[in-house]
Amino acid sequence: MSNHYSVDKKGYNYRMCCLNSLAAIMPYILKDQITSLIIPIFLKACKDEIPNVKFCVSKIIHANRQYIEPNVYNNQLVGPLKEMANDSDKDVSHFAQVALHTPV
Repeated sequence: MSNHYSVDKKGYNYRMCCLNSLAAIMPYILKDQITSLIIPIFLKACKDEIPNVKFCVSKIIHANRQYIEPNVYNNQLVGPLKEMANDSDKDVSHFAQVALHTPV
């Protein structure tokens, strides 16, 4: 899966499409598959240089929080979300804060 998510692709729309496709399958796959296959891609997206990609992954994490193991969320996603919550782009910051305050 991670081969299809590349920051080298021309245009961020490829990355956004990948993220939205992953979000669509999250309800139908096992949590360990989410942890091993999807979370690494989300972590890359959290570091993307394009703000739209960063707030997209924040929105996806927020909407799909119930499919992510709590320890994975706390140990792997909270740190990047906190970094994005301090982003200079107000949309990135807002959606990261929303994702951080999502109850399980």
